[in-house]
Amino acid sequence: MSGRTQLHSILILVVSCTVADEVLQFLDIRNAIAGQTVTFHCSFPLFKDKNKIVVHWWKDGEREFLNSRPDPRRRFRVESKASAMLSLLNVRVGDSGVYYCRVQGEFTGNGTGKMLNVSASPHPLKILPKFFANGSLTCLCKTSGFYPADYTIAWQKDGQKIVAGVTTFREKNADGLFEVSSYLHETRPVQIGTIYICEVSHSTLKNPTWVNYTVSSTARKDNIQMRHCVRCSEPIMENPKCKEQAEKLDNAEMPQRNQRVGKVNDTAPKLKKHRKRDKDTTCA
Repeated sequence: MSGRTQLHSILILVVSCTVADEVLQFLDIRNAIAGQTVTFHCSFPLFKDKNKIVVHWWKDGEREFLNSRPDPRRRFRVESKASAMLSLLNVRVGDSGVYYCRVQGEFTGNGTGKMLNVSASPHPLKILPKFFANGSLTCLCKTSGFYPADYTIAWQKDGQKIVAGVTTFREKNADGLFEVSSYLHETRPVQIGTIYICEVSHSTLKNPTWVNYTVSSTARKDNIQMRHCVRCSEPIMENPKCKEQAEKLDNAEMPQRNQRVGKVNDTAPKLKKHRKRDKDTTCA
């Protein structure tokens, strides 16, 4: 065998041994949507005894192994003498990061690491209408919490795009996700049967998500005329017109009252039952 052939064989052997000693990692879904389940796979040199395989998992930036503390969303399993897995159920945006596996036993080594990106969709949307006494309307379109921050929102009225009269705000919620509130202001009385559509586009959606609202006579009437019946602890303002009439009546009766002041009534006053009267905005 020539020296060149021997060198080639040695190189193949070295490469084979190096590859065999590596701990490799794979990820089934690299870019996940919140709510999905993702699985990390860890591949390592063949063990003789599966029961002696110890695999730890950790997330970059954290000081403890993931399987050192219980979490119902995490599943750990040694699949064979040469592989193990970590499944994350119902992933959240906060689960984004690089994950590593560490194998201990007959062989010890760290995995190559895999990056997980988790996004959240603005779906579902909801529309909340508010009518006013003059028949005008304000529609609020509100998204669910989403990530990343980029989005587009559009309004339609009976199939026609609306630009004027729209005010939109974006803010972060307690979970660190973005929420959008978009207000459509109709200053003129709206017609029954008018259809409003709120449409949102986002990187997590193949097609825009949308929600619609149709103006109905019942909804408009209930929204304007509905009142809450409660017992009021605050003083009720007196009708000014009634107050003016009461003052005139008092002035007219004043002389008669003054004439009766000096007379003393020896008999005990009769007790009158107090009858509760319903409030009336008209003057008695």
